[in-house]
Amino acid sequence: PVVQRGPRRRSGGPLMTMVAIGLALVTYGSLTWLGTQFDWNGNHAAIALAGSLATIGLLIVGLGFAGWRAGFLSFLAVLLAITAFSSTLVPKGIQFDASFGDANWAPTSVTLDSSYRLGAGNGVLDLRGLPTDGLSGAKIPAYIGIGELKVLVPEGLTVKIVGNVALGNIVAPEDAGNTNQGGGTDQARTIVVGGGPTEVVVDAAVGIGQLIVIKE
Repeated sequence: PVVQRGPRRRSGGPLMTMVAIGLALVTYGSLTWLGTQFDWNGNHAAIALAGSLATIGLLIVGLGFAGWRAGFLSFLAVLLAITAFSSTLVPKGIQFDASFGDANWAPTSVTLDSSYRLGAGNGVLDLRGLPTDGLSGAKIPAYIGIGELKVLVPEGLTVKIVGNVALGNIVAPEDAGNTNQGGGTDQARTIVVGGGPTEVVVDAAVGIGQLIVIKE
């Protein structure tokens, strides 16, 4: 008997992957710019990421009709979906950032523009370089969309960490109050490290992952 087989599906390959990434970046940049220019309501980054995801989805559908396999594009679509979801969990007042990787932030002073953000990855906010006087409640925002955020507090500095984790857990030093490491959704905790008047306030937020406060 003759077995009839359907047409063999071809893989998109590196070229199609690069085209998809390019289209996603153009879509993200365009929607971010439009949202800023026309003052759209809602989270501009989440809208831009959703637009990029839609672009990748349409490309995958087109490839399917043309007889191509999605390949790496499926993974890219899943990654965009997770990132877009995490951006919707950003606490009010914290801006989402689309950068990826690991970061080590070591400020030596605090200004109005001091802000540290990472879309996905592991970030360390090292406060050991800050002066131990003259700060008077200076505020430092730090946010990671997906990953782990560590806040290093040196001896001699009193820091209040206002922690928020949309999905995950918060770990505090043993002498800073509640140290329960149980995870869940909408985790919120204020942690004070040090015994004097508050000199630095860190607004620390994680979309999906873990916030760890470490007393040096």
